[in-house]
Amino acid sequence: MTPGAANLYIYYRVRAAHVSQLIAAVRVQQAQWQSELPGLVCTLSRRADDDARDPTLMETYLHPQGLSVEWQHKIEAAMARRIARWIEGARHIERFLPCA
Repeated sequence: MTPGAANLYIYYRVRAAHVSQLIAAVRVQQAQWQSELPGLVCTLSRRADDDARDPTLMETYLHPQGLSVEWQHKIEAAMARRIARWIEGARHIERFLPCA
């Protein structure tokens, strides 16, 4: 595994009025990255126990060898720009290493 490689878990609240626009934008971007990086698995999920008006969504970016630091930065920066207008508060980014 490359030093610094990790999988990404990014979660945030989205304004209820903009959930569908955000989902569409995230899926378009994720499909593009999957075509650029073979083996990349991207998901978008909604918190199951979240009854809040503004739901919590989570993006995941998984790769068998983990994502290089370059890919981590690319994903974080591009998606931050793409969805900033629709989210409430900060995006929370967590990194996990694949287990051997």
